[in-house]
Amino acid sequence: MCEKGEIRGLETTKEIEIAPFGGDVQKIKLEDSFGGHGGADEGFVHSFMDTYLYGKPFDSLLSMSIESHVMAFAAEASRAQGGSAIAVDRYHQVFLNQSGDDTE
Repeated sequence: MCEKGEIRGLETTKEIEIAPFGGDVQKIKLEDSFGGHGGADEGFVHSFMDTYLYGKPFDSLLSMSIESHVMAFAAEASRAQGGSAIAVDRYHQVFLNQSGDDTE
């Protein structure tokens, strides 16, 4: 849910649904993709092989994956708290402190 409406990814129908408050719902049909995670797994493997074979920079770093997951957890915490603002950097620090890891 956003300030002006809601955006949802519908994996079963492969659509993005945009629902502005008080407006008409718009659906965008996505092309079929191969592999899991909406085709992201295939992209991950391609990036890995480009790194391995050609020395290109790897597109998917662990820190990026952790950051996106922390943002998702923070969004859920915000929803559960009635939409209160969550400082993602501080929220992330809470996880680091709980794990005993002080690195970033």
